[in-house]
Amino acid sequence: MRSRIDATDKKLIDVLSQRFLITREVGEYKKEHGLKTKDAKREKEMLAQRKKWARESNIDPDLADRIFKSIVRKVCQENQTTKNAKE
Repeated sequence: MRSRIDATDKKLIDVLSQRFLITREVGEYKKEHGLKTKDAKREKEMLAQRKKWARESNIDPDLADRIFKSIVRKVCQENQTTKNAKE
């Protein structure tokens, strides 16, 4: 059982890595095109969708909300760091 949990956790980390690669690309695109790095409307819609998916998967939607808010916060920090480093 523990090996299945470990394997699943590794998959979660791999998926998070993919997600951060994509968000870095999005951050670069926004910077190159003079777009705002934060889109409150998109963030609100995204969080609502993730909570809906969590409910549909029998996962606590508040847990999903906290996880994705943490991810978004980290993405914003990375984008700000990248922006500051290139100025």
